[in-house]
Amino acid sequence: MQNALTTPANFDPQTFALEAIQNNTRLQPSTKHQYTKAIKNYLATGASITDPKALSAYAGTVGTSTAAFLKAAVKTLAKELTHQAKSGATPENVQAMQAMIYRADALQDAIKTKTSKGSKAHTWLNQSQVADLLRACDRRKSGKPDAAIVAQRDRLAVGLLVAAGLRREEAVNLKFSDIQLQPVGDKMRTVLNVTGKGAKDRIIPISDQLANAISSWGAVVGGSGYVLRSLGRNKQAAKA
Repeated sequence: MQNALTTPANFDPQTFALEAIQNNTRLQPSTKHQYTKAIKNYLATGASITDPKALSAYAGTVGTSTAAFLKAAVKTLAKELTHQAKSGATPENVQAMQAMIYRADALQDAIKTKTSKGSKAHTWLNQSQVADLLRACDRRKSGKPDAAIVAQRDRLAVGLLVAAGLRREEAVNLKFSDIQLQPVGDKMRTVLNVTGKGAKDRIIPISDQLANAISSWGAVVGGSGYVLRSLGRNKQAAKA
């Protein structure tokens, strides 16, 4: 994001806020969508995104999750505002930029959200439920032969989510080049190199069964580009 902040006179807070979200490379597309939605809903009230009192009042009228998304979005805005104010400071505008930094600090504390105490119980699918989910991938009402490729893709998608524990964004962005062999002890193990939440890289070992499913799918779609892809109306394996 180029420094668009030179003086408060040319500062458009609404545009700046939305651009700060969209240009943040550390955020996943789904996160950007939630942050942008939260900001636009707030702006629809007619209040300014740089008004701490208005932000605080609005947060008290919405649900906890909505307030949490808005709080995170405003924090992202405040960090970018601080960065650009510092990098754009000159002897002529330093006082105005310092005022911007103070405002950014106030924004980060404008929205208060309740922090849950204790640990939250997670709901996991049991083996029977996973088996039902995989069987559902094979049930196609049309009965057409081309349904087999759809079932193969869908079963692999379930495997990546359940067996490898990938998030949705990680699964749809996984490429065949991210699948590698690494030595583990005296044998080789297939792993996935994934860039996940917060742009953090992680290595995920997978089972031989899942590795074979990926290999079989690669033979169908060419073995390059994105692992999961649209098949189109003709149910053809589109090349990535």
